[in-house]
Amino acid sequence: MWLHGPRRRAAETAAVLAEALPGVPLAASPLLEDRTAVPSPARRAEYPERYQAWLGAVPPDERDQDGVLLSAAFRQLNQQAIEGNGDGALVVVTHAFVVGWFVREVLGGPVAQWLRLVPANAGLTVVRCHEDAPATLHSFNDTGHLI
Repeated sequence: MWLHGPRRRAAETAAVLAEALPGVPLAASPLLEDRTAVPSPARRAEYPERYQAWLGAVPPDERDQDGVLLSAAFRQLNQQAIEGNGDGALVVVTHAFVVGWFVREVLGGPVAQWLRLVPANAGLTVVRCHEDAPATLHSFNDTGHLI
């Protein structure tokens, strides 16, 4: 199954990819909405000072305080991948900050670590979801297909 964020860029990219693999179901998912994890007042100290002004300027409709929605989305997608076909395969097309947060989730990194993960446009990140073990990161930001 192919899932994409509900915004235009993600939907258009997913449609192009789905054309290359006809017959694979394609659907928008609110779990893949373009969100930005911003610290709550209690967690501001966990983010480097150099990011504070930028995070403070994130539009209100894109804010995800402490990444709560992003973490929940990752858990739901992880479960969906496991239940969907048994091998943890689920293709998602989404935005850089979402990818960064999901990779941070897989690695179990500190909350601000997603800011150091900078996915390229059209970069491929592969996460394997396992029923009996935590998800694993197999590749991050692979752009070899663009050469």
